[in-house]
Amino acid sequence: MVEVEIQDGLRENTIGIIEQFIEIASADPLSAILIAIGGLLVAVSAGGFGVLTIGAVLSSIGRLLPSTEPPQQTR
Repeated sequence: MVEVEIQDGLRENTIGIIEQFIEIASADPLSAILIAIGGLLVAVSAGGFGVLTIGAVLSSIGRLLPSTEPPQQTR
């Protein structure tokens, strides 16, 4: 069984997880491919969600700004 060392702090945990991913990816070429595909899927989905969120925020800000069009006259 693999021994896992519990670490405190953001820096130590980040470095530890990177080391774990490198160790797993270097063990087998298929593992490296699966980790790369998983990372790509997460990046694409997070990027798409980010673009949609930014678009929604900009759209709502645009609705709050006054319009530069002259008002239409009703007959």
